[in-house]
Formats: sequence, structure tokens, C-alpha cells
Amino acid sequence: MRPRLQPPRAVGPPFWGEHRTRTGWATYFAHRDIFYSVATGPHSTVGMFRSQYRSLGAERSRLGLPTTEVYKMTGGSRQRYQHGWLNYNQSRRTITVQYRSAT
Repeated sequence: MRPRLQPPRAVGPPFWGEHRTRTGWATYFAHRDIFYSVATGPHSTVGMFRSQYRSLGAERSRLGLPTTEVYKMTGGSRQRYQHGWLNYNQSRRTITVQYRSAT
């Protein structure tokens, strides 16, 4: 089953069309960025997750590409990446980075 993105009005107009990244492709829109690779499939970043991911270097960051959309969890929300997570703490209104431990 393919993930469903919100209607185009939630994405906004593209301001940097589809371009090649180190491990896949990306398209930057006014309200969200969409990343795609064969390994991860298409996933987007939005809001505070998008801002934090970009500040870390986006697809070039240690996190790698997103592997899920943002999802709710106790106390906030989270988005999974190839090598970790971005976690939003609702009471503190902060996003923290959590890397997977190397095994």
C-alpha cells in the first residue's frame, strides 16, 4: 500500500523541482519537502520537523532520509529516518534528535 499525501493545497507550489540527492530524489514545496529513494519510498517533512531536518542538513544529515510520515505518540509526535528519529515534545514544544545506536 502506498502512503497518501495530503491534497496539493497542503503541499503548496514547488520552489525547487525534483532533484537528485546522494541516495535518491527530493522536491521542495512551499509547505513541505518530499524525499524519495528505492529503499525508503516517498515521505515528506513538514512544519517543525521540516525546519529541524533542514537545519541538520536534510538528506545529507546523519539521519538519512525519512522512512515514515510524522505520527502521534504519547506526549507528542515523531518521525522516523533511516538512522534515527526526530521527536516533538508537546509540553516543551521542542524537537530533539535521537540517533540509532550502532550495533
